Amino acid sequence: MSAEESKFKSNLTLKDLILIGIGGTIGPGIFLLTSSSVGFAGPAAIVTHLLVILIVLFSAFSYSELATMFPIAGGGYVFVRKGIGGLSSFLTGFFIYFAEIAYGAFSAFSFALIFGDLLATFGVFLTFNEKMFLAEIAILAFSFINLKGGKGSKSVQIVLSLILATFLLIILSIGGFRTFTAGFWPSDFIPYGTFSIFTSMAIIYVMYFGSLEILSAMSGEVIEPERNIPRGIIGTVLIAATIYTLVTLIIIFNVPYTTLHEYVIRGETPNALLWIAQDTLGIAGAAIIGIIGIIATLSSLNVTLSAASRVSYALAYDEYFPKAFAKKDPKKGSPRNSIILTTLIMA
Repeated sequence: MSAEESKFKSNLTLKDLILIGIGGTIGPGIFLLTSSSVGFAGPAAIVTHLLVILIVLFSAFSYSELATMFPIAGGGYVFVRKGIGGLSSFLTGFFIYFAEIAYGAFSAFSFALIFGDLLATFGVFLTFNEKMFLAEIAILAFSFINLKGGKGSKSVQIVLSLILATFLLIILSIGGFRTFTAGFWPSDFIPYGTFSIFTSMAIIYVMYFGSLEILSAMSGEVIEPERNIPRGIIGTVLIAATIYTLVTLIIIFNVPYTTLHEYVIRGETPNALLWIAQDTLGIAGAAIIGIIGIIATLSSLNVTLSAASRVSYALAYDEYFPKAFAKKDPKKGSPRNSIILTTLIMA
């Protein structure tokens, strides 16, 4: 795959790249996985975050270097294709593609569940089939946005990310206020043994890593890639790490880790942020968490659908997928057939 033939129109600035990265990183995990990490490790979950951040930064440096060397659509698939080729590159691309589709479907369904829960707080109850219908509508809506080209998807992502940042600041302020007034102060830092730290790391790691693959898959559309790609990838990791670390600290200082531990031992997933918001603001707090969840899941859906279509485009360009999926829309410049394929599988 030649760089010139596989590149899309360069229209992503450093700001756009970071917003896309944050949109792909701050998803459903901010509610569920952060709570579970504290449930498994107790207050030591903060150590797991620091260790995972260190690991992810090493990965981020590698992705930055490779994406700068090969600023073309495809992400990790392209790197393996350039270095090894053959079956290894196909398997890498196929599983990256499958993983992004699975995460996009998970984000769409999470959106439907959270939206249903939000309506339920106001006395409106949706059936399971109605929630499924909402998830399908969300996938189709963002497919249409992506088909319009990078500009439309970028504009939507900026709006979603700004709304998400606003409501995250609100919930972090609420949690921070509780922490310094009447918060719960843990007495035992590693209550469940050292091994629990590594269990918690396995849970937290998945929250960070997806953004690296998403950003590298979009690298072919970045303005001044040699300058903006490394800054975008490292900046995304650092911003996401700050947000997740603050959220984890707020959970540790406001919810007894023993309560969260009981949930994870039973195989359930607690939502500590929801509890904190409800205790502080009642139904308004639940509504804020609902809005954060809706925006976070829709944002993740948008960026994963866009990134996945670039991977299938790259696979098709190298004839691992049918050549028809390597065609761009002559007017919009979007990988039209790859977006349609990705939409159908995801739905």
